[in-house]
Amino acid sequence: MHPMSGIDGRNAPVAVAACFDWLTFVESLGDEELAAEIVALFIVETPAMMNRVRDAVRGDSAEEIRQAAHAFKGAVGNLTRIGPMETSARLEAMARGEADGDAQTLMSQLDHEVDGLLEELKAVRLPKESCEF
Repeated sequence: MHPMSGIDGRNAPVAVAACFDWLTFVESLGDEELAAEIVALFIVETPAMMNRVRDAVRGDSAEEIRQAAHAFKGAVGNLTRIGPMETSARLEAMARGEADGDAQTLMSQLDHEVDGLLEELKAVRLPKESCEF
């Protein structure tokens, strides 16, 4: 099992390792207020983005899966390059026919990883004006 995958050999969710580093994120942006706004927006927007990915997987349309996974990969890639970004990239590649995989299995893994990331993000002490979720 890949340490960040969240899925073991039997496809059962396992603990997800931390994939967000607040200090590194703030340092990369050079602006704590902007970092807090991005995190707050991601927390608010993630349910809709994930619903789009889930709906595409349920609809079994390769093009819709590719588009939804690509859009989510871009959003989550602002926060982390591991875990959910890697999984959404694999889902996108699978939909393009460039990688093997099962969309349902990858979707389950992505759900699990995103749940873990959201928990990490919500644990960050954001300025009150950024916390409208």
